[in-house]
Amino acid sequence: MVWHGAVLRAFSSRACVKSRGYSLPLQRAITDFGVEESFVRATARLKEHYRIDVPPSAIREITETHAAAAAKFAVRDAGSEAPVVQCIIAEMDGSMIPMVRMEAGDAQETKDRRKLRKTEWKEARLCVAQAQGSVTSRYGVSFGSTGEAGLALFRTAHQVGFGNGTAVHGVGDGAAWIPEQFEAQFGASASYLLDLFHLCDYLAPVAATCSPSNPALWLENQKQLLKANRWKQVLNELEAHLEPEALPDEQAPARCAHRYISRRTGQLDYAGAIAAELPIGSGLIESAHRHILQQRLKIAGAWWKHENASAIAQLRVLRANHRWNPYWISLSLKAA
Repeated sequence: MVWHGAVLRAFSSRACVKSRGYSLPLQRAITDFGVEESFVRATARLKEHYRIDVPPSAIREITETHAAAAAKFAVRDAGSEAPVVQCIIAEMDGSMIPMVRMEAGDAQETKDRRKLRKTEWKEARLCVAQAQGSVTSRYGVSFGSTGEAGLALFRTAHQVGFGNGTAVHGVGDGAAWIPEQFEAQFGASASYLLDLFHLCDYLAPVAATCSPSNPALWLENQKQLLKANRWKQVLNELEAHLEPEALPDEQAPARCAHRYISRRTGQLDYAGAIAAELPIGSGLIESAHRHILQQRLKIAGAWWKHENASAIAQLRVLRANHRWNPYWISLSLKAA
């Protein structure tokens, strides 16, 4: 339709789409595929399911745009407030993500921009919180400092019912920053337990030395002693097989295991956790790393700009927290 020299597209106006543009439902479908798979693979999936041809560059642009917007949405939106619970299980850990950055260089001298490309690994710190007895988890992620990761954990704990009188049961590996953040964010409300299976990774190399005839039985006996809070007996067993100080750590598994346990004796109350029906392993966060971060951010050949990796991670956390629909509804309301 032509009106006083201007072209009016009645359908486009009614459907809220622009020429050469993408409707909001199409953007949702594109983002749905782009946040789960490589952008090239997402192109094929979109064609397979919707019979629509969209180039990978457009899928990438739309997905990254919504990822950045979703990160801001997540800050404003916490979902429905959960009632205060007696105990929360909280876990936190880091995962290294491949990153790329462009260094400054003379455009004339460096015609090949690939020479300015520098790769590195950066830690994404993921956290999860779950009320004891519940099957619903909430997640948070940060590419920033350990303090920022701690704040993400604090917000996540509030979303599942942390409040006055709530006990926080933390589980994780031996990284020093994790128990430090539990203490900083929750104070006396939190206890921290060293993941038993991670601890056994230090004991396993010693088993053949301490019990050449049956190392598997020896390792199982040490595990049972730890579960009964008899960690002093485990230390005594290791002391009998300590290697000479002249040997490097790589050749001294007994010394490394002894040092690792003796520095974390306040994190070994496995008997108390078992009696309270609380986990003694960090399987919750290990699983979350695989299905939230690594499944998308560590696919073969993928190197990310920092801002894009952070945004995609936040978008995947938004989905895991069941806030995917509210995000798209908020956009629909804005467009209405």
